[in-house]
Amino acid sequence: MKFVKLIAELLGAFVLVATFLTYIRTDEWWIRVFDFPRVQLLFIGLLVVVVFWFLPQKIGLFDKVLIALLGVALLVQCWHIIPYTPLARKQVKGAEDQTATIRVFVANVLQENRRSPELIDGIAKVNPDIILLNEMDDWWTEQLRPLEKSHPETVLHPRTNTYGMNLYSRFDLIDPEVRFLLDPEIPSIRTKIQMPGGRMIHFYGVHPQPPALKKPEQENRQDSEQRDAELVMIAKEVAKLKGPVIVAGDFNDVAWSHTTRLFQRTSRLLDPRVGRGLYNSYSAKIPMLRYPLDHLFHSDEFTFVTMERMSYFGSDHFPIFVALNIEPEAAQEQEAPPRKAGDKKEAEKILTRPAEKE
Repeated sequence: MKFVKLIAELLGAFVLVATFLTYIRTDEWWIRVFDFPRVQLLFIGLLVVVVFWFLPQKIGLFDKVLIALLGVALLVQCWHIIPYTPLARKQVKGAEDQTATIRVFVANVLQENRRSPELIDGIAKVNPDIILLNEMDDWWTEQLRPLEKSHPETVLHPRTNTYGMNLYSRFDLIDPEVRFLLDPEIPSIRTKIQMPGGRMIHFYGVHPQPPALKKPEQENRQDSEQRDAELVMIAKEVAKLKGPVIVAGDFNDVAWSHTTRLFQRTSRLLDPRVGRGLYNSYSAKIPMLRYPLDHLFHSDEFTFVTMERMSYFGSDHFPIFVALNIEPEAAQEQEAPPRKAGDKKEAEKILTRPAEKE
């Protein structure tokens, strides 16, 4: 039993450290990675409490303090997670009709994956209007040529570095462009989508660099400064736009992280996950390590039709499918999280970090 107690103490201490490290405002990768496993840390912490509850021997002052602090840590984890469950109020109201819908399919294909027929079948099942695919190379682009028959408007930018990005649309794309906001190797897409009837939607496709990644030419692992700066840069740009906006892609960040919440407050976009579910999209291959990394945020003119996590097709990400309806009057009934006093200053600071680290 002493061994079990020791393991419980070590796990409890780990949960404490991992929980409160995330409140340090830094882009160091070894701290930022603890933004991701909040659900896992919650379950580990609960397991530790259960172990202490059933230990036959009395526990000392150290363990009592540990359990008390662990209780605080578990409440912190719940505070982050609960908004993305049905226990919370929905941020996006349900659609009253489906007269102006847009259906968006987002997937990271995993460049080395070769199960393209399963992806094509998954796309066909939901019949999306817009398809955004990350980690696209020349092989994947060729395999998905059939999509160009049903979705003739395209922005194709395959690459060999796992940051290729292809956009397929059933609707007209107006002024589409591939941009390299911070790194000449990491593209993003910006375009306007003209829906039937002439209504325009601003669309952004993103796939910023994740923290903890180690490139072959780098001595150390990548911190989060580039990811954070790209998301903030897009958020500030989106905030100035008029009309419907959608930002989608593999954010390489979880819905509840400080950076994603800052992105949302800065951009004034809504998250259809809130009040509905986690929709964990990564890792498709390791059930115990799943987080919501693939996102779609939108402006307040949209209402919610449906959101689905699609079937496994060989990638380490599940595809995400979201259908929205444009209802301009909904803007009076739903609102993004309010901006905080220090958001503007923090956003400006984040934008300077990539240059400071060069």
